[in-house]
Amino acid sequence: MRVLRAFESAGLEYVLIGASAMGFHGLVRATEDLDLFIRATPENIEQVLPKVNGLIVGSYFKKDGAGHKFVDESRVQRFVERFAELRG
Repeated sequence: MRVLRAFESAGLEYVLIGASAMGFHGLVRATEDLDLFIRATPENIEQVLPKVNGLIVGSYFKKDGAGHKFVDESRVQRFVERFAELRG
């Protein structure tokens, strides 16, 4: 996948998810898109934004869960704390 090689050469921090990721683990499923989670750092966004046709910011993290509102730090904090608990 050319895009992944380009991300690697640019030093971007990302995770491949979805059906494409399943294919790397031997579970082949037809897909026409590439699902990526790109770490939200100024360096990554600066490189990625001009090259993509869309970004998704999880609405869970937005005030009242509404996509058009700003990120609610308390929602992010709760998520991070719960994630840490589950990871042990």
